[in-house]
Amino acid sequence: MRIRSVLLAFAGAVVLCAQTFEGIPQMELEFRDGVWYIPTIERDLGRAGYPLTEEALVAALRDPRARVRSLAVEKLAKDGRRGAVPSIMSAFSVENDLGARLWMAYGLAKLGEEKGAVEIANTCKAGGPIGLRLTAASLAMTLGKAGCNDAVVEILRSLVNHETGLPPQREGSELSYIYSLLNGRSAEFKPRSGEIRGFLEGSLTDSRDAVRMFAANTLGTFGNAGSLEKLRQALAMETVATVRARLAANVAELEEREHDTATQKR
Repeated sequence: MRIRSVLLAFAGAVVLCAQTFEGIPQMELEFRDGVWYIPTIERDLGRAGYPLTEEALVAALRDPRARVRSLAVEKLAKDGRRGAVPSIMSAFSVENDLGARLWMAYGLAKLGEEKGAVEIANTCKAGGPIGLRLTAASLAMTLGKAGCNDAVVEILRSLVNHETGLPPQREGSELSYIYSLLNGRSAEFKPRSGEIRGFLEGSLTDSRDAVRMFAANTLGTFGNAGSLEKLRQALAMETVATVRARLAANVAELEEREHDTATQKR
């Protein structure tokens, strides 16, 4: 379940940020001969004209298309090509597309270069576009780094308080994404769990269906006895069937957890 949540959160970050930055590689399903094919880095690089040799991938770091540069560094990192680190460093030092720069930092971090992890942390903390900062936070969590946690809570607070200036639909997408990112991470965010729990409980009455659903899901991780009552109240008022189903499931999950906690105290 945790792996599924991480994958969904990561995919959500890519989709949100790819709407703005070409260098964030958004993979798309391909329909061919009546069959849907799952996208891969290798397929997209081949379609861009690059074989999968280290020499060709290093050359792709200089492609005029930011997305191709990002795909190249991701493939090099995926294959553990440490010999390409100097070339990636060189490309990173002159990269102007914010998305590609972030992706190069991620590749460097995966190849063991601390400079990549530092760049990711700096990106999520900076006052740049929310989508880019959240993508950086997702990458940091994928790497097992906690350097973006405070930034995630800061962005969450600004979204809940409608301080971002984003239109309601986009604001709701970002909020839903953050909740999916937080799901299953209560231990990592323990110092801020009370504040996060308050945001989640407040979102149970949000006008946007997706926000209510993601908030209910994540309360299964952050919730306590007080959250259980909030979930029950939200369930009693909910009129959308899909959201009701998630609320009911999370009520059951918290009830079981509270029962187990009470049993252990006896």
